[in-house]
Amino acid sequence: MIANKVLASDLREAIRGMDNLFGNSFIKLLLEHLQAHRILFDDDNNSCMYTFDEINSVLTPVFGEATPLLMSQLEKYLHVEKN
Repeated sequence: MIANKVLASDLREAIRGMDNLFGNSFIKLLLEHLQAHRILFDDDNNSCMYTFDEINSVLTPVFGEATPLLMSQLEKYLHVEKN
């Protein structure tokens, strides 16, 4: 994964923007999982920054083989360029 950092507010917006791809129920589950791991835990942390490695490490145990697809969609939505 890449080491680019993303603002919590941008991450939240990107995840919500993937609703048409994954469905509302899945997006809700994804947001709840990230909140449970103190990423996107409330609206007060919109200026917090997370690396894609941090996000990936939180998603992988639960979403398993779907994680690379999730991460690639996040990168695409956030217009992240790989080094």
